[in-house]
Amino acid sequence: MLATMMIVQGGELPRIFSPSLCQYIQGGIYNAFPQIDELQEAKTQLDVNKCWTECEWKVDIDGLPLKINLNERHILVNEITKYYVIIRCKSMLDQFIQGLSYYGVLDFIRSSKGMAHHLFSCKKGGKVNVQQVIKTLKPAFSPQGNQRRVKEEIVMAKFIAFLKSIEDGTLQECLEDSDLKLTEQEKSIILLLTPSHMLLFATGAANTPSIGFDPKPMITFVHDEGKSIPSAQTCSNALYLYVNDKTTNGDLSHDLLTALMNGGIFSKL
Repeated sequence: MLATMMIVQGGELPRIFSPSLCQYIQGGIYNAFPQIDELQEAKTQLDVNKCWTECEWKVDIDGLPLKINLNERHILVNEITKYYVIIRCKSMLDQFIQGLSYYGVLDFIRSSKGMAHHLFSCKKGGKVNVQQVIKTLKPAFSPQGNQRRVKEEIVMAKFIAFLKSIEDGTLQECLEDSDLKLTEQEKSIILLLTPSHMLLFATGAANTPSIGFDPKPMITFVHDEGKSIPSAQTCSNALYLYVNDKTTNGDLSHDLLTALMNGGIFSKL
């Protein structure tokens, strides 16, 4: 039921299931088609017989044949994987699925093709990249032709350059090239930074929630000569970038670094 609440409330789900388990959640045991690449290498009937003989558990499952022909080795692959991936933990999986039945979540998943994979499939890496952050945080520019628009685009370009320097590991070099003397704490934080930290700073979530953000994240440009360090309101998924002579003509990267360091985000990611 906890996973159901996380889905309904837009929380960040633990994406830990293999494709086969997602297929089981989506449509039951007959919808699950696991693959074991190494078993596809069986070349002779002897290979198949040896592998199937060693599967002592097959006698405990109704309907499995005692022998499998070489041209039916896909059955061997399917049944062995299904046993080790699904059947051995079926009771726990069924409890998880039962919890999804609350609030109509299970019906929604099963009526939407691929939804179980989208919600629960294990994703390598897990962290968002620069392009995903930029795509998620939509800039609210002034209208074309407005005199404020040019300065906002300059600040946005610097914001993107900051994110890219995080991703490619050149942030410290870029800051020091601007004659900034970094503290030891700043240097240590730079080593930990990822694009996900910026998304976390602006929204409170390091990844896009399973049902998306509500409200949609947005970058708001604030024309204020007295401020330069960006701020955020996670309740409204808003990132505020200040536009003035300092941020358009100076180095915005250090102000962005300061904002992230002051945001208390490193204990959450």
